[in-house]
Amino acid sequence: MSVEIMGKLPGGSAAVPDLDYEAILVTKDCLARYAEQGRAYVTTHQGTGIITQAGLSATDAILSLHNPAGSGVTGRLWYAGFQAKVATTAAAVVWLAANTNTIAAIPTGTAATVRNLKLGGGMTNNQGQSLEALTTVTLPVAPVAICSLGVLLTGAITVATAVPMLERWFHGCLLIQPGTTLSFQTSTASAAAASHAEFLWTEEPLIGSNA
Repeated sequence: MSVEIMGKLPGGSAAVPDLDYEAILVTKDCLARYAEQGRAYVTTHQGTGIITQAGLSATDAILSLHNPAGSGVTGRLWYAGFQAKVATTAAAVVWLAANTNTIAAIPTGTAATVRNLKLGGGMTNNQGQSLEALTTVTLPVAPVAICSLGVLLTGAITVATAVPMLERWFHGCLLIQPGTTLSFQTSTASAAAASHAEFLWTEEPLIGSNA
């Protein structure tokens, strides 16, 4: 687990180390620091779920996370998770995939519900969000798989007492630069509108110059 002792505030100035009431140094997970600053976000499906397409497809991506060209921010992906509550008709690999094209990679779809992890306290639900989360997404081109999250099988899901999440923690090491889109994909189409997915990410001033 990553721990921050001395960090930086937005704009680049050094952050003062946290001390408790007895002036003892307090360390914390880096993600907690992002949440305190109101720069951590999460999105997941609301409702019954979405049908997946067969293979790496530009049509009806389950859930996507897009950093618009010119946004001026870098997204850090911390977590991606996928779940299906209906068995597939054939075994299917679940991928996290990426499109990268700073001019053409502009997905279209339905805006997903996003929440800033700094809940309440006068903040609006997605205050400060620059990256766009979309459901039932049309991508400009078929994406490229960048990692496998797991495999879906054909056994009766209703027999089990729970369905495990197909997931991966990236711990902020997957950078979503402007013009980049992440999406969930499956090698075989799902049997019903029963797939759900989730992204957890943070945003910070642009890293590098490929905006």
